[in-house]
Amino acid sequence: MYSHWVVLLLFGVYYCSGYIVPSGREPVCLSVNCQNGGSLMNTTCQCVCTDEYTGLLCETVVGHSQWPRGEYGLPMSTFGCPEEDRFGWKGGYINLTLPDSYRSQLWNDDDEITLEPHIMGPFHTHTMQLNFCLRQTFSLSNDTDEKWPPGEYCLYKVGNMCPSGDFTEGSITMHGYLFDDTDIGGELPNVTYGTGDSSIQLHFCCRKDGPTEDPISLPNTFPFILLKVSDM
Repeated sequence: MYSHWVVLLLFGVYYCSGYIVPSGREPVCLSVNCQNGGSLMNTTCQCVCTDEYTGLLCETVVGHSQWPRGEYGLPMSTFGCPEEDRFGWKGGYINLTLPDSYRSQLWNDDDEITLEPHIMGPFHTHTMQLNFCLRQTFSLSNDTDEKWPPGEYCLYKVGNMCPSGDFTEGSITMHGYLFDDTDIGGELPNVTYGTGDSSIQLHFCCRKDGPTEDPISLPNTFPFILLKVSDM
């Protein structure tokens, strides 16, 4: 009995299933043409860009962010992230659902003080989506070197270190929500969770070296949200 696969060997190149493989093992990345000095990874068919470019094909020039240098995260506002992707920002999310046994807990949509309308949702009766904006480090010589100003606020921790400045690390654990790998997408801050676990731990970088009534200087061309410091 003959297989329905047809393989031809011509000059050491295999033709199989509609694409060309140089040695019969590695796929060739069709229609992937990395631009602006980007290099192609044959194993994944993805472009590895130089520091000055980003995008699937390294087609987009990296912008010079006005935000402090370093890696950190903010809650995503209803307007999105403070800057575009080309300035070093990436978005991510986690969907959380209450199990049937906890369905007595509801989002109070009628309480305008409890409900935070400026944070990206959606927020439904028994589910919510946590959305994150992550600032990632790009090695640009003229990117701003400004540090985070003194004040009383928190950032999401990204990676293993907090940004430069008088930050201390903290965390909060949320219990009782259901989620799995299909509920998680994009780039996430420092988050701890287990497979099949109903708890999720968020890690923060916080500082409390200035009164909340004193203004701080941060880029204000686009809406953004800082996290409040807990007294606990």
